[in-house]
Parts: sequence; structure tokens; C-alpha cells
Amino acid sequence: MVDDILPEAPVRQWVLSFPFALRFLFAARPVVMGRVLGIVYRTLATRQIRKARHTHESARTGAVTLIQRFGSALNLNMPQGTFS
Repeated sequence: MVDDILPEAPVRQWVLSFPFALRFLFAARPVVMGRVLGIVYRTLATRQIRKARHTHESARTGAVTLIQRFGSALNLNMPQGTFS
């Protein structure tokens, strides 16, 4: 991806980890996960834009998101039961 998709520009990596209760909520309700990711992206983008002394009109930001649902032992971190 780095060679073919991302432009030649500085890149910052952020890793977020949520408590298990929230992970279970996100797995059961993907719409909630999407909203949380939107909030996180807007917050980080605004921080970077301000730190660079730009405005939202003059700066361009983007994000690539990977949702990891397994632990370091490749154990699945999913809630038990049915999803609605």
C-alpha cells in the first residue's frame, strides 16, 4: 500500500486500544464503531492540522483503518452470543 497508494508525504501512525466491553459493543454494532472511528479521525486530523499551523481549508488529511479482532496469540476477541 505504501508504494502504490499513499503519496510521498509524512505519515503518522496511531494505535488505539479499547476496553473489552467497548470492543464487544463495536463488534455487535458496527454502526457504533463507524461513528467512533469518525470521531477519532476528526479529532486526530484537527490536532495535526493545528499543530502544522494550517486550516481545514488548506490542509488535506486522510486515514487508513484496520480493525484487529484478535489478540497476540491469534485468539478471537469477540463477544459471546448473538448479534443484532
